[in-house]
Amino acid sequence: MAKTQFNSELFKFAVFPSYENAIKHLAETLSDKEEWDFTDNATKNYGILKNYLEFTFRKLLQEKKVKFTNDNKFACFNTGLVTENLEDIFAFFEEYKNPRTGFTTPFCFKAFLKKSENR
Repeated sequence: MAKTQFNSELFKFAVFPSYENAIKHLAETLSDKEEWDFTDNATKNYGILKNYLEFTFRKLLQEKKVKFTNDNKFACFNTGLVTENLEDIFAFFEEYKNPRTGFTTPFCFKAFLKKSENR
């Protein structure tokens, strides 16, 4: 039986210029400390965190809980993750200004931000 390719709704929604670095920052610096890898992984790739973000995004998109500015230039969603001080962490996106041929993603990932950040 042929293996079907995973279809990421998050990557359809946004371009992630430095996805691996953003995930590492979220896991190691921003969020409360948790084990984000499967126990059999020799190297850290944060597979559990990546799956969590994908399925959280899908659920919020379906529930219409991904929020947009009135002009649709910015978007964000609450990741459901918190800092060690229990502050909510959001994924923040900006309108994708440099579309390339074949790409239909409307947004570009900017940062994972805690609620108190004023960016």
